[in-house]
Amino acid sequence: NWEAIKKSEVGYEDRTSVLDGIPVGLPALMRAMEVSKRVVRVGFEWPSVAEVLDKVDEEMNELRVEISADDRTKSGRELADVIFSLVNVGRQLGLDVEDELRQMTDRFGRRFRYIEAYARNSQRLVGDLSLAEMEAVWQTAKREIND
Repeated sequence: NWEAIKKSEVGYEDRTSVLDGIPVGLPALMRAMEVSKRVVRVGFEWPSVAEVLDKVDEEMNELRVEISADDRTKSGRELADVIFSLVNVGRQLGLDVEDELRQMTDRFGRRFRYIEAYARNSQRLVGDLSLAEMEAVWQTAKREIND
């Protein structure tokens, strides 16, 4: 039904790609999810989440290579490939990756504030804590904060 409605819209006949009509102004994760959904409609799909995870591993390995080569441009492209592959994992799992990332960022903020409170309570600045100490406090925050 959706496709029939879209086909009746003015300008639809000018579309030559399933990707036409995706707003370029969407937030990047939302746009990636829409691109992913569109190409699935025409059969461009991994049969299982496990195979998408294999693609994530492949992209991570390519990212490591470019980081080792100290190629910032190619590293950026590979990082984007990793993110896009993870969007596909989320889509296959039926998750809203934009919302999941938003919630994770909120969790991160609560946990980091816990580290900041720890530092204040010990009359130090966060920057005065060692990374190992921050990690230990982070793990405590994960256990104590219900999120």
